Amino acid sequence: MRRNSGFTLVELLVVIAIIGMLVGLLLPAVQQAREAARNMQCKNHLRQLALAALNHESSVRHFPTGGWGALWIGYPDYGTGKKQPGGYFYCLLPYLEQQALFNYPSFSSDASEGARMMCETPLSVAYCPSRRSCKAYPQDMVPNPTFGGSSGSETCATLTNVGKSDYVINGGSDVHAWAEGPGLYQSNPEIQVMAAGGKSLSQYLSDANGIGYILSQVTVGEIRDGLSNTVMMGEKYIQADYIETGQDAADNQSCYGGGDADQIRYMGTTYSESATGTDILPPFQDRLGFSQLFAFGSAHSGSMNVALCDGAVRSLSYGVDLTTYRRLGNRRDGEVFASSPWD
Repeated sequence: MRRNSGFTLVELLVVIAIIGMLVGLLLPAVQQAREAARNMQCKNHLRQLALAALNHESSVRHFPTGGWGALWIGYPDYGTGKKQPGGYFYCLLPYLEQQALFNYPSFSSDASEGARMMCETPLSVAYCPSRRSCKAYPQDMVPNPTFGGSSGSETCATLTNVGKSDYVINGGSDVHAWAEGPGLYQSNPEIQVMAAGGKSLSQYLSDANGIGYILSQVTVGEIRDGLSNTVMMGEKYIQADYIETGQDAADNQSCYGGGDADQIRYMGTTYSESATGTDILPPFQDRLGFSQLFAFGSAHSGSMNVALCDGAVRSLSYGVDLTTYRRLGNRRDGEVFASSPWD
């Protein structure tokens, strides 16, 4: 009698079980490989932004300014430096091959319409693919961003979704200030700054030791600790349940604004503390139900990415020594690292 050459039910179940086990073993490896690719793309975005900032410095002799405040967005007629109300990302647009987008607010007689078009435009270089895709996301800021037009301060049309950024410039080793900005454009702006300890604007500008902050014009020569020892920019922390909603107070407006936690983060003491280094704000991985307005961080596990002032991009552990972390944010403290902080 000939034996049936087909599989029995038991044999089929065994084969299916083996395949299931193999898929189960391979899936984490596949996910890890995908995250590694996304992380590499994130680093490439930071590298592009850092190169643009270095080209900006080479062209105008200072790094991109932090802008004026949360109520203001970039306006091309006001150039660079302290007179530019837009923040670092807006200032980088011409160096990211986005000159047309930079010019949108003044491209026609209807400046508000041009500003609206700019704010609604997302750029892929502004997003970490491990966190979210390149698209416009809800804004949750009232009032809407303003900018200086030919007749003074003009308000954009009501905006629902805006382009955002997962990358921020380093404001320094202490959380100093944020501001809304003046009501009208001023060629020599005096901004009402909310500063730790009630500092005056002049004291705030004297104490600020980062690369980009309100009214900043930091030159290479002012980075006395060395370009390779100072963080220029990095990824920002966002509360995980608000990534898609715009309800995080530090991710609630467009990437073309200035002088707000959407654009500037700090590598040092918290807002309520003095500059003694006794309560340092570390970087965080995105998490649910945890708000941190001024912290660096990312969606990556284990570490986040930062760009140094020489253009190099590094991975920085969430468990970095906090004294070392604070020194990385200060461009002029004269301190050296006992060991390498990089992953």
